[in-house]
Amino acid sequence: MASIMLLASSNALWTAQHPDSAGLSINAGMAGSWANASIPGQGLFIDVDPSTQTLFLAWFTYTAIPQPGNSTIGSPSNKWFVAVGNYQQASTEVELTLIETDGGIFDQASIVNETEMGSLLLRFSDCETASMEFNFDDGSASGTIDLARLTSGEVCESIISN
Repeated sequence: MASIMLLASSNALWTAQHPDSAGLSINAGMAGSWANASIPGQGLFIDVDPSTQTLFLAWFTYTAIPQPGNSTIGSPSNKWFVAVGNYQQASTEVELTLIETDGGIFDQASIVNETEMGSLLLRFSDCETASMEFNFDDGSASGTIDLARLTSGEVCESIISN
């Protein structure tokens, strides 16, 4: 875990030294791992398909209150959300539908339930930093999480500089 926090800190330093975001728009180079170092053990995996202008993300987080249970693998408090939506060309943000997935069984074919839970606005400041504004439809949670890239932003930088 310390290496993830160190990597997030080094990426924040890189961003401070490379603030140029001229020509920034959502691109395939933004795919990768993103997190907030002050919220350990949680984060996002983002994938971008420029041919369909679709952005998909998986949000790995926890329930608001730890859940008791008999989980043999993992914790019953783990919570996985996904979000998907289309972005506009030359845009730095995308609004996504937030979906909860549950019912799956480890390493087995099983029916997975998908429930729309709310909305999420993902806004990129540059190739290394972003923010995620979320809102659950039932009013249980809303807020904004600042994100830093945990993987290299070189591809993103290369795309916007061409």
